[in-house]
Amino acid sequence: MVLLLTVVLLLTPVPLSNVAPAMVISLISLAYVEEDGLVLSVGFLAAIILIGIGSAAVWGTIVGAVLISA
Repeated sequence: MVLLLTVVLLLTPVPLSNVAPAMVISLISLAYVEEDGLVLSVGFLAAIILIGIGSAAVWGTIVGAVLISA
């Protein structure tokens, strides 16, 4: 589920916004390959932070659009 949400962040058309989700996905996949629980935990924490930032950006865009149209 976390990987799916970070992949959705890769689809955003903001310039240079694909680097952070790609790094998180790479970190999580490396943790799975190496079977390292600590790196996996760090990757999931980074993914949750990244999803929170992305959600805040989407929320701000929606609120801004509502304020402009009102």
